[in-house]
Amino acid sequence: MLSKEEELLAENFLLKRALYANDLNQLMEVLRLVNVESIVEYDITEEGIKLQEEWGVREVSEYHDRSKIDPNKEYNQPLLNVIGSSEPFFIEKGSKYLKRKDQGSIFLIPKMVDNQIKRIYKVQSKEDNDLFNPKNTELFTNLILAVVRKKEEIDQREKLIEIIKNITAKMTLNERLNEIVKIVDNLAFIDKCAIKLYEDGLLVVKAVSANFNSYINNSTSIELEKQKDTDKMATSSIAFFTKQPVSEQYLDPNKSKAAAEGLLSMLSIPLIGDNDREAIGVLNVFTEKEHNFKEDEINIIEKFADLAALTIIEADIYEKNIKMNQKLQQALKEKERTLIELEETQGKLVKAEKLAVLGEIAVSVNHEINNPLTAIMLLAQVMKNKVVNNPELRSEITERTSTIIEYIYKIQNTLEQLNKAAKSDNILSKEYVTGTNMIDLEGMSQKS
Repeated sequence: MLSKEEELLAENFLLKRALYANDLNQLMEVLRLVNVESIVEYDITEEGIKLQEEWGVREVSEYHDRSKIDPNKEYNQPLLNVIGSSEPFFIEKGSKYLKRKDQGSIFLIPKMVDNQIKRIYKVQSKEDNDLFNPKNTELFTNLILAVVRKKEEIDQREKLIEIIKNITAKMTLNERLNEIVKIVDNLAFIDKCAIKLYEDGLLVVKAVSANFNSYINNSTSIELEKQKDTDKMATSSIAFFTKQPVSEQYLDPNKSKAAAEGLLSMLSIPLIGDNDREAIGVLNVFTEKEHNFKEDEINIIEKFADLAALTIIEADIYEKNIKMNQKLQQALKEKERTLIELEETQGKLVKAEKLAVLGEIAVSVNHEINNPLTAIMLLAQVMKNKVVNNPELRSEITERTSTIIEYIYKIQNTLEQLNKAAKSDNILSKEYVTGTNMIDLEGMSQKS
């Protein structure tokens, strides 16, 4: 038997071990210290007593089935006694209430919610457990309720972690924020929530619970620097700067936009990606009834907020990368367009240079050929005039001089087209049998 002092020391030691447990295995270590074999949870409903969950040091499903508990069975009578009295019940080893003869002693511990029994914990001891006796009822009641609360916190935290892992990498920042809000809304003790992110010196509302849009419309962005050195910092600002959870059990309707929406209590959790980073914003949760946030509730929200912050940062980086890639793609397109324009300009410059040279050649050719042609034409005309009166030579010379004059006109026409080509931006070319490309003066003449 434990003395009162030993019982107090044992209770404090065990409660601390349970409080700092991070997973179910560590909770099991606490139970091993008091030789607990298993814990079976029963839900008390209007339909009757139902086995909800069983867990412990070793597998215990061999002792129970998941059907509704039959109250007519003698070994279930202690459960009815607890429901009737709202007090813990001790079943010693060898009792008629034990289902199996080799079972150790049992404690039945009720969980009260609003003065009603909602659940009973059946704590199964090992066969040789001397600690299980009515004298230690208070010790085991406090310990088991603390262990169960911690287990609920761990289960809920792991559930939240698993849910947030399902947020896909392809989700946009806004989609992730709305998904985070939906997850928080499913917590039993939360009625509404809102996420504020830091942008250019302000805390700006980015996502809220369903049917809470009026909070966005009525809530103004918080200018952090103006509040930093004042005594009237908003709860969100305090959480943001201190990187610590801050709660308000009663919101003043004259000061709080959330209170104007019928919400009475608030918890503000900073969103921090890791210990080396500044806060990126806050997660605010609200209750419609006045609520004093318990340590385990704060722990759940805080752990979740850390994960939420990481996924928000990831989404922000993802979107920035997309925007950067879009800018790079745009820059590449601009570069390609510039190169095409440069090539076109270069082609035009080369063409212009060729045309300039061609123009000079045309002028030179025109000058060099036109002068002799003019002289030839004059001589041919004079010759034609002189032989007009000579019947014998008239026909032959007239024919030949006409041919000379015809060719001269043709040469002059060619020179004229060459001169026009030198001044034109659109030169037609023609491939001859030899494969040589030459200017198509005839085609240009017809086109003009």
